Amino acid sequence: MWRILFFLTATLVLAFLCIFVVEQHGLVSLSLGSRVYETSLGAMLLALLVAAVALYVTIRLLLFVFRLPFLTFALSRRRREAKGHAAISKGLVAVASGDLNAAARHAQAAERLAGHEPLALLLKAQAAQLHGNRAAAKEAFARMSEIGDTRGLGLRGLFVEARRRGDHADAHKHAAEAAALDVFLPWAHEANLIAQCQARDWMAALATLERNHRLGATSVDEMRRAKAALLAARALDLRGEQPKEALETAMKALKIDRALTPAAVTAASVLIDEGRPRRAARILEAAWQRNPHPDLAEIYLKLSPGASAAERAKSIAKLTAFKPEHEESLVARGRALFAARQFEEARQALAPLTEGRPTARICLLMAEIEEAEHGMTGLAREWLARAAHAPRDPAWVADATSFPQWAPFSPESGRIGVLVWEHPPERLHVLPGPTKALQHVDAPPLTPPPTAVPAAPVLPAPGAPEGAVPSPNGKEPPARSIPHEGAESLADPSEARALPGHADEIVVGPEDSAPASEAGEASGVRNDTSVSQDAHNNLASANRIEKVAFPLERAPDDPGAEASDAKGLWRRLTE
Repeated sequence: MWRILFFLTATLVLAFLCIFVVEQHGLVSLSLGSRVYETSLGAMLLALLVAAVALYVTIRLLLFVFRLPFLTFALSRRRREAKGHAAISKGLVAVASGDLNAAARHAQAAERLAGHEPLALLLKAQAAQLHGNRAAAKEAFARMSEIGDTRGLGLRGLFVEARRRGDHADAHKHAAEAAALDVFLPWAHEANLIAQCQARDWMAALATLERNHRLGATSVDEMRRAKAALLAARALDLRGEQPKEALETAMKALKIDRALTPAAVTAASVLIDEGRPRRAARILEAAWQRNPHPDLAEIYLKLSPGASAAERAKSIAKLTAFKPEHEESLVARGRALFAARQFEEARQALAPLTEGRPTARICLLMAEIEEAEHGMTGLAREWLARAAHAPRDPAWVADATSFPQWAPFSPESGRIGVLVWEHPPERLHVLPGPTKALQHVDAPPLTPPPTAVPAAPVLPAPGAPEGAVPSPNGKEPPARSIPHEGAESLADPSEARALPGHADEIVVGPEDSAPASEAGEASGVRNDTSVSQDAHNNLASANRIEKVAFPLERAPDDPGAEASDAKGLWRRLTE
């Protein structure tokens, strides 16, 4: 609207000026020496306008001629920048798709055409990581850390590379520098927190945790869980030298998480040493009600140091009454009754855990009970054999890894307060069949068995009367069969080779498989089992297992190989 008004106003003013010039009568004279030039006012104004336009065009042409080299250079630079941006774009796509040679080629082109661009340095670093060239990646990140706009990204790259080299001091230095540079860098504060935990500086770790929570890096639940774990760790460190402060710290942790076993054990131990067993009992019972753990039962027995074995069994029964059906309650009662030499009651307490596939500690405890009551009989040896390939016992687990002792943070990922007491994850696959076999994943592939495989004869336990069959209930030993030649078994779990990480990958046969033969006449009868060739091939292909090794060899953001395996165009270009 305003533009239209301005245009109309300017047009009217110009029209009035033209009318004014036309209406003027007279001549305009110009004297140059002895000559006098006369013309009308309109012609003079038109001549002046033409002269002004000609002067303007001449000046522009002269400027263009003088600026032509600079314009040529600017045009060439813009073309280089366009090619550099195209190389960066194609290189990032190649890195994302895992094309090593294309990534190296575009990274080299981007460095040549737009080496000053931050994205060109990022592409160079990622291409170097893709090829496993740590030195080139470190150099690129170091250059990025010297540029103001990419300083944070460069420091993070240097931090990641230092951690992959195992240089924790250098990694902590880069993280601290990044945290001082920008308070809104969660990864830097998280790295500082992990470094403080590794140095067992719990007070500094608590302060860092509070700051991370204020910055919004952690949720309320994560902050509370991590704070309770850090307080429990500090209480454990103070327990020997400063028991009162350890008790206060442990109670603070229990106010946040009453099921935290290390805090409950520390507080109860200090209270028992101070002669306050009733308060210690309340703490242990509250913790057991939320999260039963063997350490709680062990400390609970110290409430009555001079009690007999029978009295200790009654004390354990009182503790386990809060969660009578829990696995730890059954194990604690069974151990206490076994210590009191009440063998039948111990078997009854452990009976729910012996069904199916009992863990190693259940098998060993049953073997101890049988040996203590009857000596080393066939049933005791049977329990020992089952313990060799039994499922793993509960442990402190985090990040698919089990640890022998509790820690405030996971050594694998650095997360705080994530260790839980549970059964470790096992990569187990049940193979259908009549034979109990334990086969390692690295064993040779299954070979087709013969058309008919005779079942193994049943052997009675040593010292048992003829025809007697062992039974798991303690009265009669169960039947034991000798596996045929195609089956493999391990009596010693140490014979199984451990894969990288903390858990073996194994496949086991079903625990409750049907017996190979049944007692019939006095002479015994054998049953033949026919297995077809096609069925066995389908079974072998269906049970193919993919091996996954923990911890991972490299971080998920690094798809490259190690430096020793770097091949291809990048190696030829950098050598």
